[in-house]
Amino acid sequence: MPAPRSTGPIAPPAPPSVQAPAVQPLISSGPIYTSSIVSDAEDEVRQAEANFRKLHEPVNDPHAASAEQIASNKLLCKMGVLARLKDPDGAKLSEIERLGASNVFIFGNTKVMALISYHVQVNARNSFGAYTGEHIWVCDFDMGETKLMQAHEVGG
Repeated sequence: MPAPRSTGPIAPPAPPSVQAPAVQPLISSGPIYTSSIVSDAEDEVRQAEANFRKLHEPVNDPHAASAEQIASNKLLCKMGVLARLKDPDGAKLSEIERLGASNVFIFGNTKVMALISYHVQVNARNSFGAYTGEHIWVCDFDMGETKLMQAHEVGG
C-alpha cells in the first residue's frame, strides 16, 4: 500500500548557495590606460590644437577671379545647393555672393583647408511642401577656384 500523501504546505526548496562577487577597489594601483591609448589621445589633442590655430590664421586671396570664373562658380554653387534639397524646383535662392578666402573645416570637421567661399540664402520646401524660411548655404571652392569642394547649410 502506498504511503499517504501529506496535505499540508509544501516547503520551498533550499536556495542554492550564492557566492558574493569579489569587490574590486575603485582606485587601481596600476595604470588604467595603456601607453598606446594615451599616446593616441595626445596625438588627437595635438591635431585639434593645430586645426584650431590654422582655422584662425589669416588667408590671403591669391588671385582676383575673373568675372567669367565667378559666374561659373555661382552656377556650380547653385547646382551644388539644389542637388542637396528635397524639392529643388520649389527653392528660392538669393543672389550668390563671393566671400573670398578663409580657413574652414571640411570632410566632416576632420581637416582644415584654405578655401574660397560663396554664400547664398535659400528658402526651400520641406517634405510637407511648406517653405521653411531662409537658410544660409555656403559653397567652398579650392584656392584656384576650379573645383567645388562642398556645398552645405550653415548650422544645418
